[in-house]
Amino acid sequence: MKQIDKCISFLMKNGYESYGNIEDEFQTMHKDNLDLMSIDINDEEIVFIDGNGDFLHLPCNLYALIGALIHFSQISVGYSHD
Repeated sequence: MKQIDKCISFLMKNGYESYGNIEDEFQTMHKDNLDLMSIDINDEEIVFIDGNGDFLHLPCNLYALIGALIHFSQISVGYSHD
């Protein structure tokens, strides 16, 4: 399984939904109860975006994503993962 598939699966298991077209350069993930924050993801990078624009660029890696989500309090340390 590719890293992007692992990342998207992880986000969906933790309440995120996909917005936009799969044919777009980035796939946008958003969680309804989070204020003005979304995550754009493609095969190469993960981009965190808030009301002021993009504020974090990471390589497309599941563990980098989990660390950033915990750091910015977007998921709890009791996250869902298989």
